[in-house]
Amino acid sequence: MKKYKYIFYYISILYTMGTSLWSGTIYLFMRHNGYSYSLTNLFLEIFWLVTFFAEIPSGYIADKLGYLKTIMASGIIRALGLIILALSPMNLLWMTVSGVLTALGDSLQSGTMTSWIANKDVEHGEKDQLGAIFSGYSIIGTPLTMAATFVGANILGNIRLDLPLLIGAAFFARDQFDHHPSLKI
Repeated sequence: MKKYKYIFYYISILYTMGTSLWSGTIYLFMRHNGYSYSLTNLFLEIFWLVTFFAEIPSGYIADKLGYLKTIMASGIIRALGLIILALSPMNLLWMTVSGVLTALGDSLQSGTMTSWIANKDVEHGEKDQLGAIFSGYSIIGTPLTMAATFVGANILGNIRLDLPLLIGAAFFARDQFDHHPSLKI
């Protein structure tokens, strides 16, 4: 179970840090690149609407495709959405595509790792481990994601506003290509 706990920590923390890097600057980035407040809100509306409709099928996909394959797809899709937004000029079509992709990536991630570790816990008959695993994740993950948000907003964003999005996308992609090929999925 120890191996699975560390895999859970690794993937979950990288994913959360990827989100934290750009979350503090997304509004500034969009405004700086010419998006009006209305278009920024439209981006968020697209994101949340797609997330709403994609949440239920994402659980089914994770059950059928496999949890780690689903989290891999999530990271790649979300990274692609962020890269499109970061590198495209202000454009309603690309903004919409980015909103849809980042929402699909978010939905595929939502609850996937939690379900995976819970299933591993049941497989190994160690149901009492989940509380310790989740507490450990909070103790480790919370300060790291706070630091990532600070770095994204106060350091990277001050250099260039697209850097937090691009580096956040790299965290999503790195997570997928760095660790998963060695796992039995």
